[in-house]
Amino acid sequence: MVLCHRSCYRPSNLGFEQAEWFRTCALVKYCQQYLGDDWQPEKTKLISSQSRYSELSKQYPNSEITFGAEYGALSIPLRESYRPLTISQAQPNWFESVQKLIETYAFLPWFSIEWFGEMLGMSKRTLQRNLKSQNMVFKELKEAARFNKAKELLTYTDLSVQEISWQVGYTDLTNFNRAFKKWANVTAPSYRKHHSR
Repeated sequence: MVLCHRSCYRPSNLGFEQAEWFRTCALVKYCQQYLGDDWQPEKTKLISSQSRYSELSKQYPNSEITFGAEYGALSIPLRESYRPLTISQAQPNWFESVQKLIETYAFLPWFSIEWFGEMLGMSKRTLQRNLKSQNMVFKELKEAARFNKAKELLTYTDLSVQEISWQVGYTDLTNFNRAFKKWANVTAPSYRKHHSR
């Protein structure tokens, strides 16, 4: 299994590498609470460059570190007996839980139905079928989460539109602007002008 992590900061932000490594170390410490004090991830992915490799390799000598990845992640071992829950085994509010997960992961640039289905232990088609049974569509749920977050950031923060586009999962400002206009029928700057507090 892979535990992914990503902050709201861009790789070009000052201190990004230090913040990413701090976040990675914090996640390792958290995992050690359950997997033992000596545990280290076999594989670690970092968005950062290889500039601090000598320091990192000393801290986690048994971890294969990949730099310049799309996202930060740690590999976490699962027991051979591990099996994801089937829908019949899941709690009655499975659909509500899936919706909350979509709202959580929607801001990752690589968040797709294939990736999400694999995380849930099911195929894309099975996930689509299960959502459809409740009149839910993955793409609509993902876009609604991104739109709601963008509106919140435009209303309550002074972040630039470019920074907001990054925080809601867009690596390209033009794609964000196009999506926002489709959602709101106005541009992001225009929305901010009429809704900021």
